[in-house]
Amino acid sequence: MSYHPISGVKLEECEYRDGARDGRCTFFDERGDRSERGTYAAGVRTGQWWYWSLPSPQGRVYELGLTAGAPEAAVARRRLVEGFFGELGAEPKEAAALTEAVLSYVDKGGERRQVCGPHLCVGPGRIAAEPIFVDLGATAEQAQRDRKLLAQHEARARVRAGEEARAVRAAEAKLAAERRRVERERRRAEREEAYEDYEEEPAQECCRYCSTGKPCGNTCIARNKTCHKGPGCACSAD
Repeated sequence: MSYHPISGVKLEECEYRDGARDGRCTFFDERGDRSERGTYAAGVRTGQWWYWSLPSPQGRVYELGLTAGAPEAAVARRRLVEGFFGELGAEPKEAAALTEAVLSYVDKGGERRQVCGPHLCVGPGRIAAEPIFVDLGATAEQAQRDRKLLAQHEARARVRAGEEARAVRAAEAKLAAERRRVERERRRAEREEAYEDYEEEPAQECCRYCSTGKPCGNTCIARNKTCHKGPGCACSAD
């Protein structure tokens, strides 16, 4: 057994031989909860393993279910699971198909069927309620038995991955449009504020009202005459 040097939480409970893990082994997370269980042979993982969480660069992932309206999370989740199966030895297409088998079960339920590729067998589960089962020793017979099913999952994975990518692009476009709208509103508000702050010069008061003639500068002249003066303070009485 080994324990965390500070928290004292148990990290692993494994059998050893000649300084290497050999036999049954259980790993625990930082909370002390079981995270992985399987078998080692001379320091190498082998046979059947169960995963109650998945490792990621940001820490362990305890939940594969998604909330509605999270397209980026769907893409990241698929990439995480595919990468995990790839690290266990699956080829890219095999990893994509096995990932689809797991995610289809997580999202839709249905038959919990073990699916085998050339390198791995996977039994889908719902982390963390149900562990994901992985058999690192897939046989040629198992791979041949599930060849058609694996191809179906791989084709479905391409479709769903495309849908998820399009959803991300649509969300990004919607966000960009909303940002443009907010920017337009901000500029409009600034223009209105600047207009409200602008004070026009008060109109000059009339110094004389022309009731029988017409205004001309600061005086009145006959209506049939031509005014040769600029604007003044004379106003029409009409």
